[in-house]
Amino acid sequence: MKKSILGIFLIIITLVTVGAICSNSGKVPTKFSLIYWSPEHTEDNISSAITGFETMYPYVDVQYKKYNYDEYEDMLINSWAKGQGPDIFSLPNTDTKKYYDLIAPLPAAVSVTTVETKSTFGKKETIVNTVSQKCMSVAELKNQFIDAVASDAVFTHKGAKESTAKEKIFGIPLATDTLVLFYNKDLLNQAGITTAATNWQEVVDHTKLLTKIDKENNIIQSGVALGTANNISAYFDILSVLMMQYGAQMSDDNNRITFDQGLEDEERVPSQQALDFYTKFAMPDWETYTWNSQQNSALEAFASGKLGYYLGYHYNLEQIKKMAPNLNFDLTTLPQINAGNKINYPSYWLESVSINSTHQDMAWAFVQYLTSKENSEKYLISAHKPAARRDLIAGQGDDYELAIFSEQALTAKSWYHGKDSAEAKNLFAAMIDQAVANTLPIADIISSTARKIELTM
Repeated sequence: MKKSILGIFLIIITLVTVGAICSNSGKVPTKFSLIYWSPEHTEDNISSAITGFETMYPYVDVQYKKYNYDEYEDMLINSWAKGQGPDIFSLPNTDTKKYYDLIAPLPAAVSVTTVETKSTFGKKETIVNTVSQKCMSVAELKNQFIDAVASDAVFTHKGAKESTAKEKIFGIPLATDTLVLFYNKDLLNQAGITTAATNWQEVVDHTKLLTKIDKENNIIQSGVALGTANNISAYFDILSVLMMQYGAQMSDDNNRITFDQGLEDEERVPSQQALDFYTKFAMPDWETYTWNSQQNSALEAFASGKLGYYLGYHYNLEQIKKMAPNLNFDLTTLPQINAGNKINYPSYWLESVSINSTHQDMAWAFVQYLTSKENSEKYLISAHKPAARRDLIAGQGDDYELAIFSEQALTAKSWYHGKDSAEAKNLFAAMIDQAVANTLPIADIISSTARKIELTM
């Protein structure tokens, strides 16, 4: 009998020593998955954040899936139509209003269940608590991220239980991108151009030196890819930033399109000046003629060594290197009209939460964790992308290929916040084509385009 009691006592001591006896202050939630879709990130880029989040919340399984850009939107729309789809998804900064009704805006606080295991004298204790975590405020977003983010991601919203509409956050970015000027060093050297253009007048001057046209009026070498829409992928962005640099107010706080205003004022017609400047590069009767709609795509022309200047984004950098590994090229800042008032143009993705998610609080908890300073920095190093957070921009100053893009982000402005960015781009393309054809007064073309875009707002 004594031996039996002693044996039981020893078993109990052993169990305590190895931690087999645990106390629990609450119930650990049933495990569930957060589905995350994006075309923008590889799993390697965000794996450390996923692992860290799952360690903090062991009952959460973050399942990430990367889609191709050309299939992504259709997959989202089709899945939502079936009542399915992801909890977390990426969207372009120009499409926030398009998805406005499908996004659960960031709440003031989220309810999460923390699970912590402590060990005292060999005894494990699991502490489970449901707590309310304060979320990022609009003021904090404006303070931590470049100005463009607040413009693209913050909109008024009235919840079902709210008496008044409030400004709320509809997405948070991991990175950003801005338009820059790529240039072919060999072509500039051959033309006797010692320094790449820093303003648009220098682009005009250099274009005259770089352009080569044969006796049949065929363009065999172009100075810059400007003037058309069909073969310039960033035509909307380029013309938009030109308008803003000339001084156009693109829209107002009431979603009215205003870039056509002032067209009767002969002294200051910013949008007309911008469109006129842009399209003159595609008009054979002008000395800046260097490009037309018959050319290959601007990216292909640059990679083939037949284009002096190409306006593009950071993601074009790797495309050019793959297409033309031996091309002697470099990049510089976007040309400006007024060096004292720099205006650049952004393009980036926001991480957002679906209104259909059954785990909205945990989904937003993950997005905030993912886009925190620490995890954003890890992401930017892994993906080699320009920063969207102000506190990370300075840290990219030693990386030449990133510094230009991230520093320009501080002065980047976007303007389209309607529900159909694709249609807005189509209308800009038609405006460009009409201006090149020169069949209508440019003021009428711009005014008509503004009214049509206003219908998409």
